[in-house]
Amino acid sequence: MQRDKVLYSEYCKVLKNYLDVGIIEKVTNPFIPTNNPVFYLPHQVIIKNESLTTKLRLVFDASAHEEKQLSLNDCLFHGVNLNPNILDLLISFRSNKIAVLADVEKAFLQISLAPKDRDVVRFLIDDGENGVQVYRFNRVLFWRERVSVSFGCND
Repeated sequence: MQRDKVLYSEYCKVLKNYLDVGIIEKVTNPFIPTNNPVFYLPHQVIIKNESLTTKLRLVFDASAHEEKQLSLNDCLFHGVNLNPNILDLLISFRSNKIAVLADVEKAFLQISLAPKDRDVVRFLIDDGENGVQVYRFNRVLFWRERVSVSFGCND
């Protein structure tokens, strides 16, 4: 990716923004042993040229795993399904005069991770000048099919 200067520049902007708003932090000494589990998430860049807002997204793969090992997704607590029944939601939507929709794409990035859980969402960045650097998420970055968080916007 560093060969494509424009793409790499956009990639760095996304990471800098994540750092500036506290979504991620640099792991200053990743070689110090921790009592908490550690997992490194692979990631890739997804480009959507037709998108009006976010043309470049970082996508982290929590389903990745080594042979005969569990993935991070396999180890997550799934919780109870707090999502409303889709039929009830559609009926409610159609029975009111006004409907409000919202894009909650980045809503999970507003939920902080407990410090003890942050080492399971580490990732590596090769920034060229300084070599490979280790970062980790301070916020929830994804969800599974059953998320135990509700934004309460379905009433």
